[in-house]
Amino acid sequence: MQLKEPPELIPYCKENKWGYCDKNGNIVIDCKYDYADYFSEEDLARVELGGKLGYIDKSGKEYFY
Repeated sequence: MQLKEPPELIPYCKENKWGYCDKNGNIVIDCKYDYADYFSEEDLARVELGGKLGYIDKSGKEYFY
């Protein structure tokens, strides 16, 4: 599947931790997650941190359960 345009924020891995960068490679959300998925149409991305699953929005606000 080919995307029509690049995603605004892209999962990025540094030293085995995940965060998000923009299309120019600038870190937008620090690399601190054990896992990070792409953002959905609802502007949320699934993340894992310390064994907890949750979501993050594009501003970096976390929603863990």
